[in-house]
Amino acid sequence: MVDPLTAFLMGLIICKTAWNIFRDSSHALTDGFDEKKLEEIKATISQITGVKCIKDIKGRVHGNKVFIDVVIGVDPALNVVESHRITEIVEEKIVSPIVIFIIEPE
Repeated sequence: MVDPLTAFLMGLIICKTAWNIFRDSSHALTDGFDEKKLEEIKATISQITGVKCIKDIKGRVHGNKVFIDVVIGVDPALNVVESHRITEIVEEKIVSPIVIFIIEPE
């Protein structure tokens, strides 16, 4: 009586472990990114002077590197140097080593 019960419990543990591995792997393989971390990054960028809005933000993990793609809106009266200065500030505030920017007048 104990052997079938133990086998059943072990089977459940194996199935749960397999499901967790499948869920984590499929999330990573489809360029999934932690939504809470993305919201934290978005909040950080929103507080930077010169950023009028965040039109789009995406994150993905490629190997051991984190990529953040950000489309920010800035004052259309800014020149290229001033706009680039804003992106440098954003890069300093974000922990990710690779940040890809698109700047659009807002």
